Amino acid sequence: MRRVDDLIKELEQMGEKAVRTKLLNGDYSSPALEHVKDWLSSKESERAETRADESLSISRKALRTSEWAFAIAIIAMLLGIAIPIIIAWFQRK
Repeated sequence: MRRVDDLIKELEQMGEKAVRTKLLNGDYSSPALEHVKDWLSSKESERAETRADESLSISRKALRTSEWAFAIAIIAMLLGIAIPIIIAWFQRK
């Protein structure tokens, strides 16, 4: 198991781009090949999770913005109705 840990450390130090290049060049053989593929897959999963979290955050901000816009639109409509009524009421006095 120590060899796998050493391999993972090496992969982390090299970085994903260098590991992909070595993989495409056929520099890895079994059983390391499977560990390298698993490591790359885990990196892709991490990126996908990060993108999903960012997307969710953006969606939540958009929802809050739309809720505020809706509330402001309702207030504007109510004021649009109320102001002429109030003006007419004051003009009668």
